[in-house]
Amino acid sequence: MMNANNFLKSDLLIEGHSLLCHRGGRLVFTGLDFSVQAGMAMMVRGANGAGKTSLLRVIAGFLPLSGGSLKRPETASLYHYLGHQNALKKQKTVMENLSFWAGFHGTTAIQASYDDILAAAGIDGLADMKTAALSSGQQRRLALTRLIAAPRPIWLLDEPLTGLDDNGKDWLSSIAQAHLAQNGLIIAASHDVLPFTTHDLMIGGAKL
Repeated sequence: MMNANNFLKSDLLIEGHSLLCHRGGRLVFTGLDFSVQAGMAMMVRGANGAGKTSLLRVIAGFLPLSGGSLKRPETASLYHYLGHQNALKKQKTVMENLSFWAGFHGTTAIQASYDDILAAAGIDGLADMKTAALSSGQQRRLALTRLIAAPRPIWLLDEPLTGLDDNGKDWLSSIAQAHLAQNGLIIAASHDVLPFTTHDLMIGGAKL
């Protein structure tokens, strides 16, 4: 389904210079510099509380900067932000959750497309199961399906590997590499190595 939205536009750019961020009156990070273009994936690394999630939320437009300059596309519909929480409706079925997120992001698909997406994620046999009954890894896979159900060129991912087994990690790596091949852009915060990233940004700084 992602092929229907090949990101032919290759001028995507997210660039930060001397970024400074406070939350609750406390310094989160300072002096950050980076540049990510279409076809690139940056892994944000750092200790707990170093500001990885805060940086993603700044880039998404959810948090203000305290200083520095950030160049980013302003159009919200270009972004997928997937936090460390899966944002699933636990009493809805797997298929209902996938359909909800596709609709929320303005995408509709025939049933076969949804079935194909769940099959690729390895959860096709669970389409009618309540989400609350899924394992943590299955819930993470379901959350990640929105990336392909509603294609958008910029992915902001917070600890995307959480709960995934080796097969799940391989699947995520596969869809991420396909996304980059279509001129997508990925910024992901992770404690674990992400095989699809092209370069790293290390964050140090004050604890939250």
